[in-house]
Amino acid sequence: MPTPLTHFIAGAAISQVSPKTRGRHLRYAFVFGILAALPDLDFTAFFLGIPYGHPLCHRGFSHSLAFAAVLGIIGALILRADRNGARSFWITAMVAGVAAASHGLLDMVTNGGLGVGILMPFDGGRFFLPFRPILVSPFSPATFFAVVGSIIRSEILWVWLPLAVGSTALQCGRKLWNKGRDRQQWADVPLVGSEGE
Repeated sequence: MPTPLTHFIAGAAISQVSPKTRGRHLRYAFVFGILAALPDLDFTAFFLGIPYGHPLCHRGFSHSLAFAAVLGIIGALILRADRNGARSFWITAMVAGVAAASHGLLDMVTNGGLGVGILMPFDGGRFFLPFRPILVSPFSPATFFAVVGSIIRSEILWVWLPLAVGSTALQCGRKLWNKGRDRQQWADVPLVGSEGE
């Protein structure tokens, strides 16, 4: 798995494409970030004696698209997205679900573990993607701190930088879109005194 910080950053970045009301951007980013990091709470299954590979253990059902959809609805409820109408609620739920699903998808490009139960409960298999460049983050604190530099470098290269580029492109695209709309609105306004001359 990537580190919880990287999962959080991915979810927060995805929040940018959700519909928001003014002044709630940070709230959306925080909730989406938490939703993206949340699936790793399944590591507590190890302490309960649930074997790795069981659907309720690490990278099992909590990393699935079905679970992400449930988290998306919960996220939209937390954000009270229904205040802006049903359409806004379901769009927010969908984007929040994508943020939650980013967890399993990022885990599928790591170089360790048993794979991800991305299709549970419909398919019990665990999957990786063919391209797996991200170094897996170990559970053991001693092991983690021994290799933390390599892990963070890997995550910066394969997750943080692409998210930064995508986020910047999205913001620039929005600004250009809004400028174009503003120009069009001004072009549609008739000049004072232009009628009848």
